[in-house]
Amino acid sequence: MSRNVPLDCAVNSNGCHHFTINNSIFSSLFMLIKTDENGVIHILSFLFLITKKSIIEILQSHPFKKQFTESNTMSSLTLQKVQLHADVYMVCLHHALSTEHFEVMGLLIGNCVKGIANISAIMILYRLDKQKDRVEISPEQLLKAAGEADRLTIELKHPMRVLGWYHSHPHITVFPSHVDIGTQATYQTMDSGFVGLIFSVFSEAKDSKEQEISLICFQSHDGISVEVPLEIVCTPELSDICLKTMTDIPKILVQEEEDTAEACRDHPDIFATIHNNAVKTRALLHITDIITRPLVLTFETRIALNKLRAAHLRKQMLELQQLCKG
Repeated sequence: MSRNVPLDCAVNSNGCHHFTINNSIFSSLFMLIKTDENGVIHILSFLFLITKKSIIEILQSHPFKKQFTESNTMSSLTLQKVQLHADVYMVCLHHALSTEHFEVMGLLIGNCVKGIANISAIMILYRLDKQKDRVEISPEQLLKAAGEADRLTIELKHPMRVLGWYHSHPHITVFPSHVDIGTQATYQTMDSGFVGLIFSVFSEAKDSKEQEISLICFQSHDGISVEVPLEIVCTPELSDICLKTMTDIPKILVQEEEDTAEACRDHPDIFATIHNNAVKTRALLHITDIITRPLVLTFETRIALNKLRAAHLRKQMLELQQLCKG
């Protein structure tokens, strides 16, 4: 099912976009089942950077081919529901709203138990190329995401792995394009439980002319998209992981602008150099005004509310102590 704010699904259109990963290299996750000497079953996640040409050769020659096939068969079409933590939803939405004219992308991290994927963390990805209809990332970032999942496994003391990906559709319908479906199918080749989230932002309702945000969770089966039930789970507070990820958004956006400006550095035309510097300055001011400043103000307001709540609780505690003594 799709989740919307408000709860109306975005109107379908013919808008489509393209997603590419650096040249022909792409990353895939898959699980292997291994039994140790004590008979304990371990599910291992592997991340491979492979070319489209060599994928079949690897699957056919890999020593764990049988185990992989069994694991993939067991998890195929068994994903019953996706649970998205509210703080993760907030960070994803914050990221999607950070830019109106270009798509953004990130990876979803969590664990899957009995066919229910529980997403409790995300990793925002650095964009190699920013376009209106596609987003390009480096394969190294996918390896980094697998390492981040391993780090969270140690920190949280329970298994964490990459469960899916998300990206934004600015001014485009929430429904996945044929390229989205193909990309999702590629990921599911190695991990049939892999899911995709699409955030449609900056869309306008045709009847009311109001801005609306739509969210859909999907998988790819037989060349078509199939919606996966999505539940946004209430979280009492913003986790430290999501808080850090949220503060990383402006850092990543600034780094993207710095790298873009560096590519145009030392231009022989002085007027082109002045123009490029002006564009960079404008982009950095936009990040500060749209993202950093509101984020700081939000945190300052939250701190003030926490102080008021703490003072109120201390007052109640003193009153209860006096009642106990009296």
